[in-house]
Amino acid sequence: MGIDPPRRGPCPSGPVGITGRVRPGIKVQDGCDSRCAYCIVWKARGPSRSLGLDEVVARVRDASAQGAGEVVLTGINLGRYDVPLGGGRAGLARLVDAVLERTDVGRVRLSSVEPLDVTPELLGVMSASDGRVAPFLHLPLQSGCDATLARMGRPYDSGGYRSVAEAAREALPALALACDVMVGFPGEDEGEFSSSHGFCREMAFARMHVFRYSPRPGTVAAAASGQVAPAEKAARGERMRSLSREMRASYLSGLVGRTERVCVESPGRATTGGLAEALVDERLPVGGLSDVLVRAVGRDGLLDARPPLSASGDITAGDGAGHHNR
Repeated sequence: MGIDPPRRGPCPSGPVGITGRVRPGIKVQDGCDSRCAYCIVWKARGPSRSLGLDEVVARVRDASAQGAGEVVLTGINLGRYDVPLGGGRAGLARLVDAVLERTDVGRVRLSSVEPLDVTPELLGVMSASDGRVAPFLHLPLQSGCDATLARMGRPYDSGGYRSVAEAAREALPALALACDVMVGFPGEDEGEFSSSHGFCREMAFARMHVFRYSPRPGTVAAAASGQVAPAEKAARGERMRSLSREMRASYLSGLVGRTERVCVESPGRATTGGLAEALVDERLPVGGLSDVLVRAVGRDGLLDARPPLSASGDITAGDGAGHHNR
């Protein structure tokens, strides 16, 4: 999302424009109250504010009516969703619950949630949803080294992150866990990088977004000593991306032989709950959710969930996908 001028009021309302997509993003929160040493977002976006619960429900209904099989709830700091409700407050768990209860959208996905915002209540809603909440969590990590995390101003250490990940995996056995990880933060030496690299390997992420630290004027980190040389940042980035590819391949291979619920985005192409792309029967309805059997993983990382053909060229009976109406 682009940077808009800071707004001090609630998120603006208005119609959802899904532009033909069957998995639209619906922004329910904006702004950030954190002060991470490398980040300028809190200045650019202003303080955290949230879209009213009824308005979110209305937007999800509208998207569903326009053919969306899945909606993605998004925000700058999604886990800090917070609005008044009755005599109390409604957070992200209550929002997701309301969307499930009051709309017929096939599946809800959370875009990115800070680790400490993954509450037992949120995991409970996800676990009890019977697949209507995608078994996917993107938990920003930034570094797996405690010393680096402390300089970044992140509000957790590696042990705290691990505890959240373990609780999420216990609640959601089919969970696909994703993260962001930064290399070359000021002061990161080879030992700190190795610690971060080793922690990421232990976490066995299904998806990992790797990026090199880039100074942002006006941030604490931009003026810090110990800036890492560009060539070293590039080398560390490649080592971390190599690990990312290795873990991704392992995650995808583990899906072979499993039945996955997919959202069909175009004829013959679909997305699983864990955010993997799959080849499926071209006759499955676009925008629909279907259960398919993963049979193989292609070299390009695409899952092959197409039913086999009989000698006559027809789909073999019993190997088709199950369909789910929204």
